[in-house]
Amino acid sequence: MFFSSERPLGLLIFAMLSISAIAQHQTDSIIKIDREGQMVLRSYFTYDSNGYQTSVMHYTFNRKEQTWSGTYREEAVYDNDGRITSKKVSYWEKNAWVEMSRESNVFDSKGRRTLHDVRKWNRERNAWIGTECTKLEYNGLGLISSMSQMDWDEDDNDWAEDHRTVIEYNENGLEKSRTEQKFNGSEWGNDTRSLYEYNDKKKRSRVTSEKWSGNQWRPVEQTAITYLAQSNGDNSVVKQISKYDESTGSFVDSERNTVVNDRHNNEILSKTERFKNGRWTIS
Repeated sequence: MFFSSERPLGLLIFAMLSISAIAQHQTDSIIKIDREGQMVLRSYFTYDSNGYQTSVMHYTFNRKEQTWSGTYREEAVYDNDGRITSKKVSYWEKNAWVEMSRESNVFDSKGRRTLHDVRKWNRERNAWIGTECTKLEYNGLGLISSMSQMDWDEDDNDWAEDHRTVIEYNENGLEKSRTEQKFNGSEWGNDTRSLYEYNDKKKRSRVTSEKWSGNQWRPVEQTAITYLAQSNGDNSVVKQISKYDESTGSFVDSERNTVVNDRHNNEILSKTERFKNGRWTIS
């Protein structure tokens, strides 16, 4: 089920009112009762013909007036494969449900999500305002090749391209590079890039960071990663960071981080060192 459970209200005892299809574990409604035997919360559930939960509505009990008042409602729509294509959230206001947020998902023919769109109702503007939108593209192997983040254009009242991450892979299906790009209104322009190298065990061994400047990639920083296994079963990872010195055209040692984990992968040591005056010094 896609709905999160409510926060506990003291010590609660769950009392089921009815079950529409016990075999399918479809609960129509439940009441939450406190330790004094007083009703505090009632929830109603609905399902579609495939058994997917399509809504949940929560009500709280007013002991003084002996009445139920709505608090929160979630509704969802599914495709034939059980994927949520839309969801909306409403709150109870003036004896009616008022929709406050909605989100939608688009999937391709292979069931991969290609769009995630989230919007919230703005009372001052009396309009839906986008808060989050991500577009995904995939390569021939089914791996994500591009992730685009959209920005809400208040003038057009719609999404506009903002920035994206372009991912390339090596022959083993491991990330070879990640390129960050920004949209300038008509086309995508490079911003930063990370290049990845791996050891013979397919673990990442080096990361090189670059920035786009003067129509070319310029190195900024490089991190060498070393994996060390201890005879007692402990293991450690050493990340040595070097900064690029444009005057010499080479990388210069800057920082070294060491993390040691025991055989159960629990961290037992973390150390950071700085390279100064030709030597490593613990910082």
